[in-house]
Amino acid sequence: MKLLDIVRVPLGGIAGLLGMVLALPAILLLLPFALVGLLASSVRRFFQPDLVEWEDVIGFAPQVGWVPRPNLDVHVRDFNGDAYHVTTGPDGWRGDTPLADSDVVVFGDSYAFGCGVDDSDFFAHQCPDLRIKTIGSPAYSMVHSVLWMERLAPGLRGKLVVWFVYQGNDLVDNLHPALLHYRSPFARSNRESGEWEIVTDHVDASRWTINSREGEMDTFVEICSSTHQSTRSFQACEFLIRRGAEVCREAGAELTVMSIPDLSPVAELALARALEKASPTTDFDRGLPDRRLRDTCLRVGVPFTALQEHLDSSDYLKHDFHWSPTGNRRVAEIIGDLCRERASGRSEASDSNDSGEHRLHRKIG
Repeated sequence: MKLLDIVRVPLGGIAGLLGMVLALPAILLLLPFALVGLLASSVRRFFQPDLVEWEDVIGFAPQVGWVPRPNLDVHVRDFNGDAYHVTTGPDGWRGDTPLADSDVVVFGDSYAFGCGVDDSDFFAHQCPDLRIKTIGSPAYSMVHSVLWMERLAPGLRGKLVVWFVYQGNDLVDNLHPALLHYRSPFARSNRESGEWEIVTDHVDASRWTINSREGEMDTFVEICSSTHQSTRSFQACEFLIRRGAEVCREAGAELTVMSIPDLSPVAELALARALEKASPTTDFDRGLPDRRLRDTCLRVGVPFTALQEHLDSSDYLKHDFHWSPTGNRRVAEIIGDLCRERASGRSEASDSNDSGEHRLHRKIG
């Protein structure tokens, strides 16, 4: 071994040691910050609730496909990955008001379920003088609502039934036999008779392997345009509203339909992208769903409320499609107003009947 090689070995070790000594002050300076960060991360992990996914919240149910699990007390991820607290009752529905004790029954999808907000901010808990029962689950269509109305009809007597119809996907989901791999009841036009019907024969716990669902905003653009998809969607919608109205009338309940628009910042961005991809000849009209729904409800004899006229983007979560706590409070106020109008109408009708009876008695006397 050459002398240079012999000298180079200890010199390299000395240089490395010298570098460590020189870096030591910087390491000591950063060490407290690293320890604080590690401690904060450990504390967050300790106090942060265990998060579950949507699939953990639901279980299989015959005919309807899926239903929220009973007696849940969990934190669920929203579309942004943030947690919100959810509890369900023994019947599987969110909230603690039994159907028999309720004044209002709300049917619908994830908006009726209250996705994105804690129990304390859920619209059904925002009216202390009004007992609201919600019958809804993420990804339900209007078909699910009709089936639940039929099942729960004996418990609807004397109540106000509010039917949430979400413009974003309810209108097209009515026509699909599945959502992802979950089999779903759907509406179709009978090939022989031409009459619309609800199909549930295919609904079981096995996975659906055919992806028949399109992108939500691309489909929404079609729904709001002069397309075959739009025509079929609103035909199915009228069939379902007529069937739901009939169920409520026979049950002695009063039905009102409430349409839910897509006004969140996330939805606005998705819509802008969908419109960029749409055909140049697309006659997109955002007001079309409300007009068609209003016309349908008028023909069927059911009151209609367009939440487009009452909400704005501030009523929605910034990184999710659903209502913010502010939006939930606003919707609760609107439902409360409907109940007061209903009570006022009954009072006026009663006064009118009483006056008529008095005039009749005076005439006979």
